[in-house]
Amino acid sequence: MRRALILLGLLAGPALAHDPTDAPDPAPAAAASLATPLTASSVTHTHEHTHAAPAAVPDTAPDPTPAPPVLPAELAAANNPFTCKDLWEEIGLPVTHKDPEALLLNAPSGLLSPTILCHEKFIAQYNSYTKTPDWVIERLNRETTQGDNRRPSTSFKPDENLPDGVETAENSDYTHSGLARGHNAASADFKASEAWMRDTFWFSNAVPQVQNGFNGGTWKELEEHVQDLAKSLGDGDSIYVITGPVDLPRDGDDILVPADQNACNQEIRLAGVSRLQDHKVALCDATDANPTATCDHGVAVPSGLFKIIYEPRMGRAFGFMMSNEDHRKLRAKGVSHTQYFEKWRASLDVIEEATNINFFPDKPLRWRNINETSCPETRWRQ
Repeated sequence: MRRALILLGLLAGPALAHDPTDAPDPAPAAAASLATPLTASSVTHTHEHTHAAPAAVPDTAPDPTPAPPVLPAELAAANNPFTCKDLWEEIGLPVTHKDPEALLLNAPSGLLSPTILCHEKFIAQYNSYTKTPDWVIERLNRETTQGDNRRPSTSFKPDENLPDGVETAENSDYTHSGLARGHNAASADFKASEAWMRDTFWFSNAVPQVQNGFNGGTWKELEEHVQDLAKSLGDGDSIYVITGPVDLPRDGDDILVPADQNACNQEIRLAGVSRLQDHKVALCDATDANPTATCDHGVAVPSGLFKIIYEPRMGRAFGFMMSNEDHRKLRAKGVSHTQYFEKWRASLDVIEEATNINFFPDKPLRWRNINETSCPETRWRQ
């Protein structure tokens, strides 16, 4: 994916710190803007379920965004990406081009205004419209991932480093939804320190995920493979992991990537409204009493999730894009974890088009030409 990338705003400004498990509550029986979106979505979802080419970038620049609020000094540090530049400096911060008019939820007035949040071991771009992160970056190695610490007994909370007035998810949004509070930066990625594990339990690091067969199944298995890769690294080596949601398109249809448009030669189909659990597109307080209630501006339920792993020593990046549904019904008997992961391999350009995010913007053009349109083997491939 080739776009003209314009960094439209950077707030110099604060720093950062889920439920004892990611598992959902039982279902009832019955701001710092680092990059502002363009005015046209770069992915088109048709009723024929095709994965179309990016729309043209308009010649005119978008209207200037309002001046950012003045933040307290301690909060401003957490919202300044250079506070935690060691987590991303080698790969560059992703540049987001999300168009609210292309999303299924009712678009708010004005442009989206993402907020950067620096935590000790990850950095997130939080989206107050979807009430989820757009992306989360971790830098993992043997020293961060190895350890005997167990998952802490704590609950997800609104991020204490969000500026006043920025909307966030609450535990009540998830109550009785049947969906999990799904980590992006997994707690188990940081078993070397209980404090680091606790610092992942923020709603700025969570998305609604199907629990059975995904958050507690296939997705967890993928996270464990990434953790094993980090543990296998030599002294001084690290990997970068970028994770985030793939939003539902405006038409609510499945997102289909034909095999011939994916360098990994895999057809990928992410769940549309008809395949989402209980057909929920958003979570809010109203779904507590009525699971089928409509949320005008709730927590967006994603069509799928992506995960990109970059290995600096190898100079390569490989990615996955998985549907937000129960994978037990999709995975054939006798298929190993690693074999099943291969069915969800996606080249970087596919993930970029599906998310309207440009990854590795600071990498040389030649590197991006090769890595965005190729499908390197994973280290755990069998």
